[in-house]
Amino acid sequence: MKIKDYIPEIIFQAAACFLFFIYAPVEFYFTDVDQFTYDVYDILKYMVPVFFAVLVISIVVMILMRVISNKLHDIVLGLYIAVFVAAYIQGSYISSFLPVLDGHEIIWSDYSVNRIWSVALWAGLIAIVFFIGKKIDEGKRKKFILGIGIAGLALMLLTLGINSFTTDKAWKDKYNLSMSSGYLYDMSDRENFIIFLVDNIDATAYEELLEIHPEYRDYLEDFTYFPDTVGAYPYTSRAVPHILYGKWYENEQGIYDYSAEALKESPLLNSLKDNNYRLTMYMTDFLNIDYSEETFDNITRSEKLVSPVKFIKMQLMFAGFKYLPFDLKQFCNLSLDAIEEDSRRECPIGESYSMSDGWFYEHLNNTDVSVVSQKQFHYIHINGAHNPLEYDANVNKIENGTYEQGIEASLTITGAYLNKLREAGVYDNSVILVLADHGYGRGKEEPFDKQNPVLFVKGRNESHPYSVSKAPVSYADLQDAYKALLGGALSEDAFPFKEGKERERRYLMMVYNDSTLHEYIQRGYAADEETMEETGVYYPAV
Repeated sequence: MKIKDYIPEIIFQAAACFLFFIYAPVEFYFTDVDQFTYDVYDILKYMVPVFFAVLVISIVVMILMRVISNKLHDIVLGLYIAVFVAAYIQGSYISSFLPVLDGHEIIWSDYSVNRIWSVALWAGLIAIVFFIGKKIDEGKRKKFILGIGIAGLALMLLTLGINSFTTDKAWKDKYNLSMSSGYLYDMSDRENFIIFLVDNIDATAYEELLEIHPEYRDYLEDFTYFPDTVGAYPYTSRAVPHILYGKWYENEQGIYDYSAEALKESPLLNSLKDNNYRLTMYMTDFLNIDYSEETFDNITRSEKLVSPVKFIKMQLMFAGFKYLPFDLKQFCNLSLDAIEEDSRRECPIGESYSMSDGWFYEHLNNTDVSVVSQKQFHYIHINGAHNPLEYDANVNKIENGTYEQGIEASLTITGAYLNKLREAGVYDNSVILVLADHGYGRGKEEPFDKQNPVLFVKGRNESHPYSVSKAPVSYADLQDAYKALLGGALSEDAFPFKEGKERERRYLMMVYNDSTLHEYIQRGYAADEETMEETGVYYPAV
């Protein structure tokens, strides 16, 4: 055969490799640009060489097959074409009902209809391709293969072009930011202010656990627990910026623009800067946020990924999750921990930070506190009792953990962290808030499942047994509390409303995959469903 006779197959193979190694990872990224700490340039940097390498291997293998056996070559080529077309249709047209990669265990049996469609698609296309291959002659077959390749490339390039223009920040350079753990255990011998956030811990669930394990109170000696606390939002992306900022987010701008505004305008952060605190942030979500590098000393630029191989594997898993047959998708499910781990960058100071409970606990046990003179602010965020639930009460990794075990692991980590500060002599001079961003109702209907997060507070030089205050607290009060605590107030005096006072507290509810915010007012106890009333005010998704 002449070289020109191979051109249709080469163009087709280029289209097939382009689908899996460039188009699928980039298109997956465009579906939620702000969710990832890397950018499209990282994908192209690592996946384009993979694309060319696989394409060359594919071309060589197909030529060798033709040399060995025309029949074998034709069978493999037919399967190749069927796989490409089926994968493109699978990912483009019947993937809208895929499960969400949010850390929850996926019950694949709930998607049986998708499985039926997938089996029918792949089986049908294999049959159609081989039927056409038998019915047409060699010349038409070449034109058919060339047409599939050109049409596939044209459709994918057109789709990427449209998505790049319609997706906000699609080509934004994220500056290759890394989050170092280098200053995590730097503590001042003068003053420290620590927000230690354990994700997804509900006050009612915590109290039920205390009835079985009252010893957990000892971990929080000197703290005041505020069980009657109403949070602000049911999801981390809204809740954490509000905790730092205090201004309500009402969908008047994109959430990442609001988060950047929170860093720039936060009364707490600006007050700490004015008082010469070093500011550090240990929550990898903020690697996506403007002003994070300027605000926090442990966020710096880094060109190198910790593991390029893991990053490439993650991109292929994303491609497989969307474009492979349904029965293979479950092998491409990545946990939030894995996505975070595979995206980490090398840090100029210390190890790259991870929010994984297991990583934090191991790092805690293997790192000494460094006592420094400059005052320190640390915002520390661990996964806590958020899915996936992978740790037991002793922070051993397990499979199919329970929510209660997640809370116990969080308390074990919290207790160990506080003891570390006590042993180093930097505990008494520290303001410490241990809190969750939102609660978790374990099956209750929204919005009554996440409005009551745990909140524990200790002021500087505060010393007493574990205590409970039933003051009606709102996360809208946190900026006032921060100011009071920085001024030397103890926990009971930090909040404007005292125990016994009645008040109304605002809560903005949203459901997953719909960012419309609905206003509720809690007129009674934080966890009480009966006194949680919808006002009728809502803020449409932007």
